[in-house]
Amino acid sequence: MLAFLVGYPFSWFVLLLLISVILIYRRVNKVSAFVLIITIGLGLSITPFGSNAWLNSIGYVFSVEDLVCDEGLDPEFGIFLPGGLTSVNKRVHMTNWTETRIKQVEQYLQTNTLSEIVMPGGDIYLDRREGEYVEKYFTGGIFAETKLLMGDGSYSTFSNFKEIKPLIRDSVTYILFTSKWHGYRAIKTAEKQGIDACLYGMSDNEYLRDLKEYPWNFKAALREYIAIGWYALKGRI
Repeated sequence: MLAFLVGYPFSWFVLLLLISVILIYRRVNKVSAFVLIITIGLGLSITPFGSNAWLNSIGYVFSVEDLVCDEGLDPEFGIFLPGGLTSVNKRVHMTNWTETRIKQVEQYLQTNTLSEIVMPGGDIYLDRREGEYVEKYFTGGIFAETKLLMGDGSYSTFSNFKEIKPLIRDSVTYILFTSKWHGYRAIKTAEKQGIDACLYGMSDNEYLRDLKEYPWNFKAALREYIAIGWYALKGRI
């Protein structure tokens, strides 16, 4: 519970608001004004409009549309990047981002064929790897003719591609299923490791979320901007 409160952006807002009130009460004018401005900015950022604007901005800033597969190019090999897990009363659920990416694959299979999907095993969540929770969604039905290849496990976008590289075919273009806000870092990381991939075309708004989930959009956007900068410094993109 403590980890949730520390990580939840709304908790950051409440803490900053409390600090602002204390500073104003103690008449630390310049500092209180600065903290209050940050508090207001954070408050706006975690609203539905603000959080979506932050998340969608990544696609515009880094021209993600240019990384989408060209029209008429329908790769028969895919890469699926899970978007995290969550748990309620020790029952594991897909995050909205993982569910949306699964829907992307389902939509693609409505009109195209995927011979193989390569998926990283992911990090350990509770008692299993992330990929082991997700793989059950790629069996039977529309996925009956698609072979799933899964890596041994990893914990970041960079290590995801390093992990699955031995499973990737040479001289083959892969269609990559991930969120639009994660598309730039994912594609550039793949390219750096010699993997030819393009993005599945997707819209900005990846299905509606509950009000309490919107602050996570802002956190995801903030984390993604920082990660892109870090990857650029490390030469990973």
